Amino acid sequence: MRKVIIIGSGVAGPATALALKKAGIASEIYEAYPGPGDAVGAFMGITPNGQDVLRTLGLYDTVLADGYETKGFHFTNSFGKSFGTVPANTITIKRGLLTKSLREAAEAAGIPIRWGKRLKDVQIMPEGGIAAYFEDGSSTVGDVVLACDGIHSAVRRSAFPNAEQPRFTGLVSCSSYSKVTLPVTKDHAEMVFGKNAFFSYIIKPTGEAFWFVNFDIKQDPGRDGLRDKNDAWWHAQLKELFADDQPFISEIIEASNQPIVGYPIYDLATLQQWQNGPVCLLGDAAHAPSPSAGQGASLALEDAVVVAKCLRDIDDPSAALQKFVSIRRERAERAVMQSRRNGSRKTPHGFLGRIIRDALLPIFLKQGGDATKWMYDYRIKWDEKVNTDARD
Repeated sequence: MRKVIIIGSGVAGPATALALKKAGIASEIYEAYPGPGDAVGAFMGITPNGQDVLRTLGLYDTVLADGYETKGFHFTNSFGKSFGTVPANTITIKRGLLTKSLREAAEAAGIPIRWGKRLKDVQIMPEGGIAAYFEDGSSTVGDVVLACDGIHSAVRRSAFPNAEQPRFTGLVSCSSYSKVTLPVTKDHAEMVFGKNAFFSYIIKPTGEAFWFVNFDIKQDPGRDGLRDKNDAWWHAQLKELFADDQPFISEIIEASNQPIVGYPIYDLATLQQWQNGPVCLLGDAAHAPSPSAGQGASLALEDAVVVAKCLRDIDDPSAALQKFVSIRRERAERAVMQSRRNGSRKTPHGFLGRIIRDALLPIFLKQGGDATKWMYDYRIKWDEKVNTDARD
């Protein structure tokens, strides 16, 4: 194999390039934005399955140094009643710091990153291989194109024009950072089911609070429908949403010292096709969970290692990508559906809905450790060859 073309330089793109490098396969990354977006986005969690991939790529210590480690999620309601804790070792990290670590590692490994390359089209070549065409008039040819360009993937629009579209979950998310004097959250991320919205936060020993809010909305505002909302608008919405909840929530929100970032939440559970010949979708381009299970980054990291193993161990690129899909599809789709179920519990409608949720939630949480083992305990053995048996 001469070259793999990777579209997208977020989480999945550089991770895939690093895994391919480890497998002895050359790649180049093409990114639509004109330069690094280290200050773009909010924060994310990396659970044990994703952390294991970081160890494989030699990046665990770097990411841990930039992140904040917690041991689980502690759930309460708007009155402070504790429902219990779900154990889950998680590194919470600003998205820009994670992508920076991955990008810098890729650059240090000699992997080229081409900026300002917004994809226009991909075309499978009659003589073999695949070409990627960009809006600036340039193009490139390789053996494989891997789409690591997110839930609104340009590769998916080009290569799979009839593919299912992302689904609006009915939830909006917003997040920011604050400087507070409240107690440090220590071992757990706090998850609060408010009367009208869901609030989650961690407070580091420095007093910096990471927080996010999920609330429901009747109509999909559209992908860009909330980008023009300023902090004053968000503060007004959040003040009203949490007016009847514990005062510390509003205290954290009002102390925000960075812009509030808000967006509608979409997910993508099932696509008829992830792969067509030498082109394949990875990460959120193929399977996008809502943030409600904290699996977006970790699943993308898993994809990166598995696709590299398949291309390493199977000579024919199309067959390798078919194998990748067969390995990943069931697990990825199950994770998306788990996220969807988690999200449906965040903002039940009406007094009766909250009563039922609060009664059932302790039962779900007691089962939580066992119920999520399949997700968090997943490990990929880099040195183990891919089973090429078609029945696997």
